[in-house]
Amino acid sequence: MFLEVILLVVIAIGVGGTGWYVVNSTHKTQTQHDKISKPPPETPKSGSSSPTSSTGKFVFKEIGVEITLPTGLSGLTYKTSNSGGTVYLNLTTPQFVTAVHNCNSTIQDIPDVPFASISKVAGQYNQANNPGVGNLKQFKDFWVRETPAKVALCDTSSVKSTAYYGEVLNQVYTALKEAFDTADLVQ
Repeated sequence: MFLEVILLVVIAIGVGGTGWYVVNSTHKTQTQHDKISKPPPETPKSGSSSPTSSTGKFVFKEIGVEITLPTGLSGLTYKTSNSGGTVYLNLTTPQFVTAVHNCNSTIQDIPDVPFASISKVAGQYNQANNPGVGNLKQFKDFWVRETPAKVALCDTSSVKSTAYYGEVLNQVYTALKEAFDTADLVQ
């Protein structure tokens, strides 16, 4: 009788252990499946914005301005920097980054190479006082300026890559100026 009780206990422990193993394995498998099937949450870039579906506006919250995003600036993002008390929004697009990476192998590790920076300047635009700086939009009390990226981004050894880079650079600058024709204060 004692041997039968021990045998029943051993069998019960074996069945219970097997059941626990199956349940635990199923839970782990489901957790792994959920991780694989669900895309990771996107980490927003510092200072980045995206067009809102309801208004189609792209907001530069740091300078209080919004634009309608043209196709030439598809995928536009920016990172903020600060120099001398001025906040700069360093703009880039995926197409521009690809063009730069195609013509310059030394900056492959930079995922968001800017094509220009924009910033807010108090007062009225005066070209004589701001050489080399473009006025994107004059508002009542301030203007938004555009400053081209100040680095030689393209290695000129590849004529084809350099030409493509030039086309993309022209496209994003033209689109930026077009976008600022629609610029308005953030409401």
